[in-house]
Amino acid sequence: LVRLGLVDRMPIPLEPALKQASVALGLFTEAMTALAAGYVVLIKQGHATPALLRHELRLVYHFEQAGSVEAYFRHYLSEVFQFGYGHTPMESDAAAVVAGQA
Repeated sequence: LVRLGLVDRMPIPLEPALKQASVALGLFTEAMTALAAGYVVLIKQGHATPALLRHELRLVYHFEQAGSVEAYFRHYLSEVFQFGYGHTPMESDAAAVVAGQA
């Protein structure tokens, strides 16, 4: 079910309030190499590796557990507010899967 897209640059939300919040939280930077949103995984050209794909597919798993894109992002963003981007339990879980520890 997953659609994989290779992109030149990662998309930034168009809705002004969401764009402002995303940038303020550090979610959309030049360093961003991948994004999982529902069953869509976007990876920046030149960064596609098996490890990165496993990481993003684990985030797709979390989306499936949440039941909807809205519920997933609500949960994910609440973790970002609480723990900071890159330190969320979902991101830690995805990193553990890549490392073979989950």
